Amino acid sequence: KHLSGVPDAQLAHLYHEAGALLTPSLYEGFGLPALEAQHCGCPAVVSDRGSLPEIVGEKGLTIDPGDSDRWVEVVAHLLSDKEFRVATIENGYEQAKRFSWSDTASKTLALYLGSGVEAG
Repeated sequence: KHLSGVPDAQLAHLYHEAGALLTPSLYEGFGLPALEAQHCGCPAVVSDRGSLPEIVGEKGLTIDPGDSDRWVEVVAHLLSDKEFRVATIENGYEQAKRFSWSDTASKTLALYLGSGVEAG
């Protein structure tokens, strides 16, 4: 089901209550949904392509998008093994702490200033 225009508070609730976020993408720009999911306590299972491995971190669940058997295996394990699920959620919380909007803004500004483009 495709949902659009969901307010942030509702989106956070949906992530929190979801069994998992699955992103079997062949290419992903930044992977904001995976980061949002981790921030909200939703395990993110993502493809091993693009920026997604960096977003979910070393302890993240990354899978070749073409390996459907592995996707089924990992999701079944995630939904049936409470300890594995809790550990995955905790790892996601820790990984999500590595990203912030203020950090992103500061680094972006530094890039612009370093390239000779004036801010403001």
